[in-house]
Amino acid sequence: MICTDAFVGKPWRLGATGPDAYDCWGLVLVGMRDLFGRDIPDLVDHLTIASVVETPDIARAALATKRWQWVPLPEAGLVIALRDMYGAVRHVGLCVGCDMVLHTRRGYGARLEPLRLVEAPWAEGRFYRWAP
Repeated sequence: MICTDAFVGKPWRLGATGPDAYDCWGLVLVGMRDLFGRDIPDLVDHLTIASVVETPDIARAALATKRWQWVPLPEAGLVIALRDMYGAVRHVGLCVGCDMVLHTRRGYGARLEPLRLVEAPWAEGRFYRWAP
C-alpha cells in the first residue's frame, strides 16, 4: 500500500491544495501527482467538489468526459466519486490500495479509511481512471 503519511491529519479547507490543508478535490489532485506520478486536470480553475455541492452537474460532467474511464472495481490510483441517488457527485477520494481510500471532509480533515466506511447509504461509489 502507498504511504500517505504526508497527507493524513491535514485539515480540510475549501479550495486548498496543500501542503498545509486540502479540500477533497485538492487532496485527489496532489495525491495523484505525489503518490502515483500522474497529473490529472483540475475542475474549472479548482472548482472544488465542496463547492460543487451547490452545482453538482459540473462535477458529474467533468467525470463524464472520455478521458475519465469508469472502472468497475477499486484499485490503487483510481478516483472514487460518491454520488447521491440523483447522480450528483458529493465527494471524492483517492484509492490507495488494499480497499483503502485517502479523503478529506469538512470537520475532520484528511484520513485513510477502508472503502466500506467512506461509502454511505445515500452515496454510490464509482471508480474512475484518468486516461490522458
